Formats: sequence, C-alpha cells, structure tokens
Amino acid sequence: MESTPIRDLSSSFCVHFIINVKKSDLHPSQELVYIGGLLSPRQGQVFLPVDRREALARAIVSFSCVGALHSVRAWMQIMGLMAATIYCIPHARLRMRPIQWHVKDRWNGTSFETLVMVTSQVREALMWWSMMTNLSKGLSLQSPPHGFTVTTDASMEGCGGHCLIGDDHLLYSGRWSQPERQSCHINVLELRAVRLILQNIQSIKNQFTVIE
Repeated sequence: MESTPIRDLSSSFCVHFIINVKKSDLHPSQELVYIGGLLSPRQGQVFLPVDRREALARAIVSFSCVGALHSVRAWMQIMGLMAATIYCIPHARLRMRPIQWHVKDRWNGTSFETLVMVTSQVREALMWWSMMTNLSKGLSLQSPPHGFTVTTDASMEGCGGHCLIGDDHLLYSGRWSQPERQSCHINVLELRAVRLILQNIQSIKNQFTVIE
C-alpha cells in the first residue's frame, strides 16, 4: 500500500522529527523555492520567484515618476529589493550601479531623510527592473568553466599581475604616472590594474578568465 505524504508526515513525529508544515512542500516537485530563489534542477538554473518578480516590478513602477522626491531611506529600501536578487538575476549588481551612483552623488551621508529626486536618466535605470523579461532570466546553478586565473594587485605606486598558463608564469608590472597617483582613488587604480594586465597578457584573449 502506498502511503500518502500526510501519513508519512504524521509518522515522522513518532521518531522525534519536528517539521515546519507551513514551510514544507508535501508533494514531489522538480522546482523548489529556497531562501528567496526558485531552484530548477531540470533547467539547471535559479530564478527569482514569480511573486517576488511581480512585487519588485510594482514597487519600481510606483517609485519611478520623474520629478518625484524620495528620502534616501526609501532609495535604500528599493536598492535592498534589487540587492536581494543578485544570485537570481544575471548582472543584477551591474544594473544597480547607476542608481547607487545617483544617490551617492546627491547625499552627504548624514540624514537618511534627505530627499533625492528621480531624474529621467535614473528612471531609465530603474525601469529596467520593472520588465518581466529581465526579471525572469535565471542564473546557472553551476559555476561557468574557466581556463585561466589572473591574480592582480595595486597600490598607490603601481600594479602587478600573474597568470599561470601550462608551465609558463606570465607576469606584468608597472608604475602609475604622477597624475594617476595624485588624482585616482585606490579603487580606480585596482580596476585599471585589471584592465592593463588583461591587455598585456595576450595569451588569455577571448578566454573565460577569473580575476582574483
């Protein structure tokens, strides 16, 4: 005789398992919502659940009227909704950047009640988050294969990098110009170091490469 899921569940209490019935799915499924993501082993991807897509899109549409003034706190809440999708939506971090810079450039870092206006430029970045075609894309459950790993580092004086290809250790190093040392933040120099090293190690051109 086949036992029903409920009967199996009832018997589990006899062996001292404590099961949260509200959060449990008692029927077999190839898809599972777990910690804010819709896991689909059949497709090998994780997606943003439908209810969260719809809630995010509604929040963005109501927020994105050009000329509207919102507190920094409200901007942070909207960006928090976006940040919660970074493991479900491709390039979510990248799509947040224009919005983060918009707020950063208009806030002195003191009161969270400071008002920041929605401009036409930032509205374009916001509305990307209201489109279901964007929110419905998933991320692979597996890390993409890569051929090379490049290690880089930078200081206020210069930068260097290393890549191992077969038995060959490919190295690059250089010093910053005086204007770069005087005007560039270390974060900018770190990014320039990555660009310079990738440009100078030709063997990894057009290859999927991990930067460390």
